[in-house]
Amino acid sequence: RIAEAEVERARSAHRTARAQAEQTEVSVSAARAALEQARSGLAGARARAAASAASWRAAVARLEQAALRAPFDGVVTRVYVRPGATVGPSLPVLSFAAPGGWVMAEVDEADVGRVRLGQRARVMADAYPGVAVGARVTRVGGQVEVRAGTRVVRVRLELDRPVPFRVGTGVDVDLLLRTVPGVLLIPVEAVTSLEDGGAQVYVVEGGVVRVRRVRTGERNDRYAAVLDGLREGELVALVEPGRLRDGQRVLVRSVQ
Repeated sequence: RIAEAEVERARSAHRTARAQAEQTEVSVSAARAALEQARSGLAGARARAAASAASWRAAVARLEQAALRAPFDGVVTRVYVRPGATVGPSLPVLSFAAPGGWVMAEVDEADVGRVRLGQRARVMADAYPGVAVGARVTRVGGQVEVRAGTRVVRVRLELDRPVPFRVGTGVDVDLLLRTVPGVLLIPVEAVTSLEDGGAQVYVVEGGVVRVRRVRTGERNDRYAAVLDGLREGELVALVEPGRLRDGQRVLVRSVQ
């Protein structure tokens, strides 16, 4: 009887252990299923995060494309579209200009061979009398353009200092072709050409004009170089040819 009781207790313990093992297997299976579900959720979360990151990068790229950036400091002179309007690659949005830093000149095709990079120049504007600023040639156009029946080449000049010129102001540019030191200059309007190829001027002496023959050198559209016949400080009259005669009395109203 004692042996039978022990066998029964052993069977009962075995059944309990087997039930516990089956329960443990069920728990393991449930844990595995939960792990797979968690892994699947993690993969989905990573995919959504990657998609969100891609959307963010695309939004940043669109924002970058929507921003207009100029390659230099300047002033907006005109806006062509309203906020919210649709624009395209060929549609202008605004005009932008750099104030006072450079000017563009048009040089006749026949003279462009005398223009070189680094060449010095002087820039003036009728709208700003008395203002003259030095400049330097920084670019010579590679194309000949037809303007009002003439053939010109566009030349860019960097100004030596800031000037009050407004954007679009018309300017006159004098290019320095050659430097002649120590020469006496007079306005070309003061020189009268003679039939023999010589030149003369009307010198003002004590309220009377005297005709004096001079020897001139190089000239441009503004000044002529006097090589002989005139001293620095002497006054010459600016007048149309034939209006003055030797010994005529005059009144000096202004001196340039």
